[in-house]
Amino acid sequence: MKIPLAIAAGALAASTMATAAGARDFVTTTVGDTTPFARMLQLMPEDAAVLGGSMTIQYTDIEALWRRAGVDGDADDRLAAFHDIAWIDTFPQPPIMFGNRLPEQDPLSEVGFAFQHLLQEIAVVDPPSNIVVVATSASPSDVVGALESDPVWSADLTTIGTESSPYFAWGEDGASVDAARISTFRPLGQPGFLAVLGDQSATVVHTNQTEPMERALATANGAAPSLMESWLFEPVVAAVAGREVLYAMAFPAPTLPDPAAVIAADGSLAPQLLDAATLLLPYLGIVIVGSTDGGGEVQVDIFAVHADDHAADNVASAEAWLESESQRTGTPFSELLPGAQVSADGSLLRITASGQDTYRRAVAMAYTRELLPTGGTGATS
Repeated sequence: MKIPLAIAAGALAASTMATAAGARDFVTTTVGDTTPFARMLQLMPEDAAVLGGSMTIQYTDIEALWRRAGVDGDADDRLAAFHDIAWIDTFPQPPIMFGNRLPEQDPLSEVGFAFQHLLQEIAVVDPPSNIVVVATSASPSDVVGALESDPVWSADLTTIGTESSPYFAWGEDGASVDAARISTFRPLGQPGFLAVLGDQSATVVHTNQTEPMERALATANGAAPSLMESWLFEPVVAAVAGREVLYAMAFPAPTLPDPAAVIAADGSLAPQLLDAATLLLPYLGIVIVGSTDGGGEVQVDIFAVHADDHAADNVASAEAWLESESQRTGTPFSELLPGAQVSADGSLLRITASGQDTYRRAVAMAYTRELLPTGGTGATS
């Protein structure tokens, strides 16, 4: 249901500010003893992690990273320090919002906040159904005010009402790229959809399609389950309880071997290569987490999530994999993951390591199909 902007604009700010304060107070950080990591997971639909899906889920606590870099909460200080600290280990995983143009300030006039206002982000990367949720230090009124006054897009602004809460739109699903209106917030010039939640500070939901937006809003209002309750994240959140999660990357599917590892030069399956590969028993998915105990060195945990309580069956295989070598570098995985220790608890196989570049290496190995390769999905194990 589309609502004329002149009628809806005034009501939207109040409505969206009340949304998060209703079923869940996640935006105001007062949900029991939950962490920012848990609160952001509560904002993302459970079915964003489809078993066997090709999507990735990324979490970044930008506020904690600034704090570790010695920069206080002032947005101006953050912006001034960006170029000094953006490429050190504090930032192994930049947020999805604003892409590779983080220092740009044009989003202030377009959406009312910029990189220096980001606190935490959780994003599901599953084109064209991406969902990006950011907690910001900007006020909801600043965000809504920018949307209404933006000289480039405000003429197209409408509001869509749902059972969960209203959200802003600038066009229809599948709107084409408009190269004349490319910006930091819209790197392809696509109109997209945006919801503003929160009371004192704005939590923003951004999608390029209506269906993922409405799923996210139903979840944010407690009408649908979240990633916090999912098979992928529920055991991981319990495993890192008491630690400050700085960043995480999740893959709701196991790592299947790189074809180059098991395919001969003529394109045929090479059993001898498959036999020589160190493969784990089937499991369901991987979550890589970088966390601290409140300061100091970052601990990296690689979790392989199993069906039921089968993780212990994979300990020996994981230890053998650590002693095998990367086909790309010839380096043993135990050197790429310094101090790695393997353990299992229920459905979780856990490899714990440390080191400045360990998180980056682990994520890279997941993308290159070298991280804990297995011969099956584990869905029926």
